[in-house]
Amino acid sequence: MRYAPLFIVAIVFTACGGPAETAAEDKLIAARTRIRAMEDSLFEHHAFDQRSAQGMVDVYKAYAATNPLDSMAPEYLSRAAGMLKSMREPEGSLAIYDRLLENYLPGTGWWMCCT
Repeated sequence: MRYAPLFIVAIVFTACGGPAETAAEDKLIAARTRIRAMEDSLFEHHAFDQRSAQGMVDVYKAYAATNPLDSMAPEYLSRAAGMLKSMREPEGSLAIYDRLLENYLPGTGWWMCCT
């Protein structure tokens, strides 16, 4: 009976994920929020801004490189490929589509790990 409080504390920390997991989740949420703000800024203008679009592509690719197992990584890579296609950079677009096929297709490492 004297170990009951320790047992309850252990369950609470296990269920909540502890401080390390919370910090990692906070970083992901902050990164997604920054990406959303950049997207809003880019798409609120009627004229296409090549420089901002390239910055957005770089952010998408950096997010996917930093968080390859995150559920948003393939989505952001897909957005980057589409943006490169719009920028008339077919080689870059195809390279990202190849990366998506190699890393995020059913049966690959990401799919086996995260689904």
